[in-house]
Amino acid sequence: MIIHNNKTLTSHKTTDINSSNTPQTYVEISTSAFNHNVAYYKNLIGQHNKLAAVIKGNGYGHGLHHMAYLCEQHNLVDWLLVAQLSEALVLQNITKPILVLGYSDVSPEYAIGKNIHFIVDHLEYAHNLNTIGKKHSYQFSVHVKVDTGLSRMGIPADEALTFITQLRQLKYLQIIGICSHFAASDSDPEFTAQQYAKFNNVLADLHSNNINIPLIHMSNSAAISTVTYKPHFNLFRMGVGLYGLGQAQAHLQTVMTWKTHIANIKTIPANSYVSYAGTYQTKRISRIAVLPIGYVDGYKFQLSNKSSVLINGSYAPIIGRVAMNMTIIDVTDITANINDEVILMGAYPGIGAHDLARIGDIKNVREIISGINSALTRIIKE
Repeated sequence: MIIHNNKTLTSHKTTDINSSNTPQTYVEISTSAFNHNVAYYKNLIGQHNKLAAVIKGNGYGHGLHHMAYLCEQHNLVDWLLVAQLSEALVLQNITKPILVLGYSDVSPEYAIGKNIHFIVDHLEYAHNLNTIGKKHSYQFSVHVKVDTGLSRMGIPADEALTFITQLRQLKYLQIIGICSHFAASDSDPEFTAQQYAKFNNVLADLHSNNINIPLIHMSNSAAISTVTYKPHFNLFRMGVGLYGLGQAQAHLQTVMTWKTHIANIKTIPANSYVSYAGTYQTKRISRIAVLPIGYVDGYKFQLSNKSSVLINGSYAPIIGRVAMNMTIIDVTDITANINDEVILMGAYPGIGAHDLARIGDIKNVREIISGINSALTRIIKE
């Protein structure tokens, strides 16, 4: 199924990805891989707990609408999480609750009557929501964010009880969740344990004051694999793992395959310089192919002269600098023709998202996948 940007998700038809209507460059999204990953994490957290899929950053580069569609169709996904209210508002035909993880980038009035929830961590923001709610006789559902060590969003842990007591006086806010966020659950077990303990102390203080909040969450993909959660945690946020790139990668399947096609092939003499600044020079008569993608599409400049792509089962190296809209590869030793399919990134040795991050010395794999140009078509493969 091809879903173009900003289109309502109504079609259930699978589009032939080999048809003439398929664009030259596109991102293929595997439904079966996503379903596999959801089932894996649901089994880890327990079938009775709620799974919240993080689809911010254009669905981690997979497409906001596409991932929302897959989540809406999947009975094991309970919540959708976005960074901005504007992201939530463009999602149509979604019946599951949506939590905005950041501050509202447009007026919260647009969320009235919709199943959209807000994070609250300071009184000014809470009073603004309450004022809007009063104006429209509408009660906003909110989750209180507690800062346990990330030092980003969140009310300080030692102020949480007082803050929540104050929020409970606001008639047009309903506290249905409380949460925190780990800073280094994939790299620092000691600090992770400190954060976890601090958050549980907040929960104990609330309990001793007869304050019970229905939804409790402090998770990410890495933490789900490494933290032993107490039974009162009942909602689990999952981001990169759902896309097959989490801490438990050996148990996951890659959801994204990024493809293009050869635009042109030509033969150049030995000792020819290739692409800008002459960073590559041929040592022999070479057959080169031009790919219609570049760093504006999200194929990183740092991959220049370092990475490879897959064509007809063989690897072809990137030669010369990756340009804004074009990339050159050496196909001298492989079978390649104009219009042949080229796999830029996918579940193949050496060209996975983690591989490209390592090759380009890019520290966070999320930068690789979320950096793919949102204007490129995403295609859902059943």
